[in-house]
Amino acid sequence: MENKAIIVSSNNKYKGKWVSINEDKIIKPNGTNAYHEIAIREDCVLILAIDKGKVCLVKQFRYPANESLWEFPAGFINLHENPKKAAIREFCEEVGFKPSKIKKVAEFWTWPGFSTQKVNVFLLTDFTKSKKNLDKSESDLEHKFIKIETVFKMAKSGTIRSSVSLAALNYLL
Repeated sequence: MENKAIIVSSNNKYKGKWVSINEDKIIKPNGTNAYHEIAIREDCVLILAIDKGKVCLVKQFRYPANESLWEFPAGFINLHENPKKAAIREFCEEVGFKPSKIKKVAEFWTWPGFSTQKVNVFLLTDFTKSKKNLDKSESDLEHKFIKIETVFKMAKSGTIRSSVSLAALNYLL
């Protein structure tokens, strides 16, 4: 059994729509005291949708980066929603297709030294046309199916710079 930290105190310093920030005092498994500021974020899904040797990327404006970025479709897992259903929902909303085959291929932390968020990576294939349902924050979102070898070139050249998308590329190998 893995040792866990003991929380001595936890104080919420900020609570927003997408993130909460806590200041925690803990005792690490090795007995040392530590202080952490952590971002509490909902887990999310990232979608590797493959069709005829091409993978789906979306491009949208990301305000914190202050530019439009190419990345894999992704989104938050809603309260009481399982990751698989979230992946199907997000892909339908952002791209307008419903997959008939879905497989979870990975789960990893976005930034384990700072955030509680995990990314669930799903491989989706065999789509049928559905209806896009973009929210206001996605109004500029566009999608494109791009040859897998081109996607790797985009990553190497710096065209893809989203950390979770870069990490998920490993599951296309």
